[in-house]
Amino acid sequence: MQSYQTFLQKKQQTKISYLLKKAEQFGFDDMDNDTDAFKALTVIHKKCFDKRERKKIDFMSIDVDFRDIMPVINKPEECENYFQRMECDFNEEDGVYEQNFVDKIEDLLDEKKAVYLFINYDGYGVDEEEEDKYSCHGVTGLFVPVGRKKYKFFLINPHGSANYTEREFEKRLSSTRIKRTKFKESIDVVVMKKLIENLNNNVEQEIEYTGTKRDTYFGANLQAGDDHGICFIIPLILYYYFGKNYYKPFDEENDLFDSVRNLLKGNRLNDFVHYCLIDYLPQLRIELTMVTGKDAVKHVETVLEKSGFRFVKRALYTMISFMTQSYVKKQIKKNM
Repeated sequence: MQSYQTFLQKKQQTKISYLLKKAEQFGFDDMDNDTDAFKALTVIHKKCFDKRERKKIDFMSIDVDFRDIMPVINKPEECENYFQRMECDFNEEDGVYEQNFVDKIEDLLDEKKAVYLFINYDGYGVDEEEEDKYSCHGVTGLFVPVGRKKYKFFLINPHGSANYTEREFEKRLSSTRIKRTKFKESIDVVVMKKLIENLNNNVEQEIEYTGTKRDTYFGANLQAGDDHGICFIIPLILYYYFGKNYYKPFDEENDLFDSVRNLLKGNRLNDFVHYCLIDYLPQLRIELTMVTGKDAVKHVETVLEKSGFRFVKRALYTMISFMTQSYVKKQIKKNM
């Protein structure tokens, strides 16, 4: 299997239109268990993560349809029923499965697993160019054990700081009329708070989630230079580094940039996300050792804006080429 770094270091001559077409064929834009993209995550888990990380980390995906949950978000019984019925997709060695989300996450938390959650948003906002007139979006949830029967949940929306003001739920009434409902927080924070509240009522572990900068990514907008809608690639990049660096520093050779586990236990969510960009934006390697907090966010945003299209294309090429290489395809065909 060719390494991630092999594709990262190649000069890309591939057109972005070809990469997007390849991504669609492989199922990158919909991380359900029947797509090759989702199945490829098991190959990465097995071949790219160290033994200790493989034993500790699990992954799954869920779908959240804002058209269904937002109208009942403040109706306790109906809201609870929505989350109680939620299904999740996950992989095992012998194939892909679907199970009730609450039951599955409870099993994993009982085993003290660190869980990487791919979250597919449907009905996220009105978009007349889409077939069903609504946009979709891909975000990440992380369940990280921090003590005996205690977890922290983290939410990463690639929009980062731009997500802080996304506080309206849009309901399409017609081609010319949209009903907008305002909330005091970003709408995905509203939904994730309810999801965690429901889990806390149904599992033995205590899961902490505040919806603030402590555990919600409001850092640099990772799609600042994106005109193609590549939100689906960001959770895959984060997944790779989450597994590779859960116990070891991002720059192990120089003992720089702490491990994922230590960063998240210390509520350094922005640092975790920004460190995942270092291989794509090498100038950050030195600069992020000198700036922190708000200064780091502003600096990463500036670098991303200057890089713009180049970062988008490099991220697409690296991850799509890495996950669709012949070895991965053969493993999927052989085992799943």
